[in-house]
Amino acid sequence: MAYPCWGADLKRLGTFIKWTSNDPGVLSKLHESIVRVVREVGVSGLAEIRNSAKMTEGVWKAFSGTGCGLKETVGMAQQEGIAFAVPDEVLKYIKGFQ
Repeated sequence: MAYPCWGADLKRLGTFIKWTSNDPGVLSKLHESIVRVVREVGVSGLAEIRNSAKMTEGVWKAFSGTGCGLKETVGMAQQEGIAFAVPDEVLKYIKGFQ
C-alpha cells in the first residue's frame, strides 16, 4: 500500500499476494521482485494485475481448470507475444491474489 493510505485506498488499491513458499530466501527474492514491479507499474498498476488475476481465476475455474490458472493464462498470452508485468521467476510462486 502507498503511504499514507485511507480505508477507501486500501479497498481500491490494496493487494494481497498468496505465495507457495515459506522459505526466507525465496520470500526475500519475491519481495524484491514485487517492489520492482510496483516501481515499474505503480500501486494502481499492481491493483490492475490483481484484478486481471482474479478475473482469470474465475474464468479458469468456470471451465474446470485446477489451481488458479494464472500461470497457464500468462503462458498462453506469452505465446501470442503479450508480456505480463510480473516476472516468470516470481509468477511460479504466486498462489493467488486478493
